[in-house]
Amino acid sequence: MNKKINTDFFLKVSTGKNWYNIDTTKFKGYYVNEDTGVVSSITEPFSEIINAASGNTATLSQDVEGKKKLTFNDASGILDGDIIKIDTSYYYVEGIVGNIITIRSACDLHSSGSTATVVGNTGIYKVKLNIPTSGSYTAFINNASIGMQNYSCSLFLTDASNADIEEQISLLADEITRSSFI
Repeated sequence: MNKKINTDFFLKVSTGKNWYNIDTTKFKGYYVNEDTGVVSSITEPFSEIINAASGNTATLSQDVEGKKKLTFNDASGILDGDIIKIDTSYYYVEGIVGNIITIRSACDLHSSGSTATVVGNTGIYKVKLNIPTSGSYTAFINNASIGMQNYSCSLFLTDASNADIEEQISLLADEITRSSFI
């Protein structure tokens, strides 16, 4: 992707909804100047992108611990693929039949009457990057705590103060804004 030097932009990586609400300090990021071979660390903190959530709720109709099927009084506001929060725990909803919700991983201890709320965790994480020198770069992001190996992204940074400003502006204008990690 083409970017302008000394301009903040975000690199994004998707862990899928398997890995939402994780410790973002475990992400590591580096970028390599392909012209010089110099490796630099990404020092900005990673953060999860939080989408707007419906905020729909449901109430547990029984005590649960270690189960994947949870029974609620009324689960009509919760959909497959949602992330729900019960007390301080988060769960991925794999399926719903009536008022029984199947979650991906076994749940912690929750009491009858506990509320499940749909939250907007996405499993997509971002980090701000600002590279001060023009050139070709490759960025790497990994997270060993979840078994995520290096994901790479190629970057070309331009300097708008050069004489070929028209060509560089054209390159930037033609760039489709997207993440190479997703």
